Amino acid sequence: MISGLSSSLTALDAYGKKLGVAAHNIANADTRGFKKSRVEFQDASPGGQGVEARVEPVNAPGAMLLEDTPQGPQLVEQSNVDYGDEMLSLIMAQRGIEANARAVRTQERALGHLVNLIS
Repeated sequence: MISGLSSSLTALDAYGKKLGVAAHNIANADTRGFKKSRVEFQDASPGGQGVEARVEPVNAPGAMLLEDTPQGPQLVEQSNVDYGDEMLSLIMAQRGIEANARAVRTQERALGHLVNLIS
């Protein structure tokens, strides 16, 4: 029972990080040359319970736009953030948070019933 609760809590933390990274990417989407990041989930430890979130930069180039600069027209790299990808990431984080919050509530209720039975 406790290991299930621990798994759900680490997943909530990981999805929170995913939510934060997506928000950071969206906030910087109009910054020239900004490189987005993504969150990769992995097991917390070999054979252990839970999940860990690793933030990795995405080094793909952004779109090149012709802009007027003091040196004349030049190609300037834009950010590599895709709003569609970020919205999908936000939706996935939301669903993951909802599912794990429900799991925590269910386990909390089960523990409450167990405590009531013992006492």
